Amino acid sequence: MQVTNFTQLIDWTRQLHQHLASALAQGGEQQQNKRTQLLLEALAEQEQRLSHTIKTFERTNDTEALDAYIPYLYSAFEQRPIDTQRIYAQSYSELSIAEISEVIFDVHDQVIDLYQQLVNESQVPEAQDILKSFLVLEQDAVKELANKFEGMNDI
Repeated sequence: MQVTNFTQLIDWTRQLHQHLASALAQGGEQQQNKRTQLLLEALAEQEQRLSHTIKTFERTNDTEALDAYIPYLYSAFEQRPIDTQRIYAQSYSELSIAEISEVIFDVHDQVIDLYQQLVNESQVPEAQDILKSFLVLEQDAVKELANKFEGMNDI
């Protein structure tokens, strides 16, 4: 996907989380281990909420500013492509909790790295504000994920 403005970046991020939510939910339905099934369901719900939050942001913000061409967005995606194959090709019903953790944190870490790079490269305060908002959203999601995985270890 070619990303050259904030609307495309936000939509790409929303789609990533939406697809991850669907893949996790499907894995949960097919998972034989009850503990892992519960984890997959909880992770799917979290990814769905994150996708919904991003969708709400898309609807409530100034589309003119979001649609402006931002050259460093395209170069950031070219320089540091995010490996989405891991989430699209996985059958989560066949993974252990440790393997699920590895995939989920890897994807979120890549997204955080991308947003951090974009924050660092941005020269426009309004753009930085948008990027920082999404960076914080992703960082908070990782904290919530960590809590879910820690909770599974306590069970």
